[in-house]
Amino acid sequence: MDECEDEDHIRRILQLLAEVEALDAVRFRIFITSRPEISIRLGFHKMPKIIHCDLMLHSIPQSIIEQDISVFLRHELNKIKEDKFLEEDWPGKEKVQKLIEKADRLFIYAATICRFLREAKFPDNRLSEILQVNAASLSSMKELDNMYRLILDHLMIDGHDGDNRDMARLFKQIVGSIIILFDALSTTNLAKLLAVSPTEMNGTLQHLHSVLDIPQNETSPIQLFHLSFRDFLLDKERCKDPQFWINEKMAHNILAESCLKVMSNTLRKDICCLQAPGTLAEEVENYQLEQNLPLELQYACRYWVQHLQKSGLHLHDGGPIHMFLQKHFLHWFEALSLMGKTSEGIIAITLLESITEVGVSFGKFT
Repeated sequence: MDECEDEDHIRRILQLLAEVEALDAVRFRIFITSRPEISIRLGFHKMPKIIHCDLMLHSIPQSIIEQDISVFLRHELNKIKEDKFLEEDWPGKEKVQKLIEKADRLFIYAATICRFLREAKFPDNRLSEILQVNAASLSSMKELDNMYRLILDHLMIDGHDGDNRDMARLFKQIVGSIIILFDALSTTNLAKLLAVSPTEMNGTLQHLHSVLDIPQNETSPIQLFHLSFRDFLLDKERCKDPQFWINEKMAHNILAESCLKVMSNTLRKDICCLQAPGTLAEEVENYQLEQNLPLELQYACRYWVQHLQKSGLHLHDGGPIHMFLQKHFLHWFEALSLMGKTSEGIIAITLLESITEVGVSFGKFT
């Protein structure tokens, strides 16, 4: 629940959930997880106690949480042992206990460790590397940050400065985009949006399967396993290596420019070749949309203004945005209409006006 960005949406969701009790035909039991954000706590506080029950994880005895993590770790490590044909007693009780202590009641740490070990050619060597990392003080977030730093260090190759510079650049461009996308994209569509080759895309992501859910099907979207990785990369105090720290405004700027390039190179009048100006959007077949408005173009049309806004840049008359709108304003709105997203275009214009230094008259484009 806490990953929902709009507090109004949170309140509305909680209100709807509370109304479920009034249903007669079906019975629901709903399980919600969340950090105790103020808007969420207040939403539950307004509900009658009879329809909800709270369970605070921090009130659960540490011994119970550690036992749960122990069960999880032993199960996952046993699967790794079988898949990698490791020794029967691997990894041993002592190492498992050290992992439990490092997890410090944080399941995401235990899960990340297991994914990191599963993708290793030599899991025992990698496990030793994990156990040798010492935090300044034992805390789950410090241990998790150390884990993320260790994972990122494996991207770099000793003695290959040129390759490492390319990797750092591609990491900021590709992973920096993945963590701030407004809607997830597949590796294929993201590569086209960012104008990077499939080789560059796959080479950048191949060692990140422990922190990113990268489907084998290249048309399925890439997902973060946990928002803590995003938070880590965007925090300069936590991600201290400048090769991997993501400047959020710069990342949004990269995506805004990429969206503009895709739209400028692709948008045109009657993009679906309908040859009938009065055609209703609902009459356009799905195959026509997929063929003429690929997902990277759809993403660009829907979100370029939001990326531009979050980049912190201000617009001015005669600039590249002004030039784009002069040439492609109607083409952009036609594409949004075909996608059934015309209302999003109206909101986007309002956002554009809010970041414009010298007012642009949109009336001239109509």
